Amino acid sequence: SEPGRGSIFHVYLPRVQDRPKTQSDSAVMPTFSGSERILLVEDNASVRVFVAQGLRSHGYTVTDLPDPHEALQLPTGEAIPDLLLTDMIMPGMNGRELARSLRARWPRMRVVYMSGYTEDVALREGRVEPGAGFIAKPFDFADLLRRIRKTLARTDG
Repeated sequence: SEPGRGSIFHVYLPRVQDRPKTQSDSAVMPTFSGSERILLVEDNASVRVFVAQGLRSHGYTVTDLPDPHEALQLPTGEAIPDLLLTDMIMPGMNGRELARSLRARWPRMRVVYMSGYTEDVALREGRVEPGAGFIAKPFDFADLLRRIRKTLARTDG
């Protein structure tokens, strides 16, 4: 280094004999497929379409609705959903209120909430009941699949 002239840096990196891994070499995503029925309630159309298509491509049967009030109009007897996947903040009714109403009809139905909130904020503010599944938006789809499988595998009510 010389004042007014600058500095010279030498960076030494180790040689690597192996070829670099490509995306296809390391992107072996475990499958989190299923055959369960999922009720998806999301007021954002682009999110709803993306999630519904992705879940269907992994074997799930999906009923996707843009409004919690439409979900409340579903017939009680047939095609009971195994899981409710719902946004937390929607016009007219939040996800927790929707889940409470639907679980009165279908007590064995599991719930996963999606939200722009972080999980600790959602729990602290009482927006999510303890033990419910939760995923923060934006999310990696593999993480959503993992969360759904974990929630469906729970043995408690």
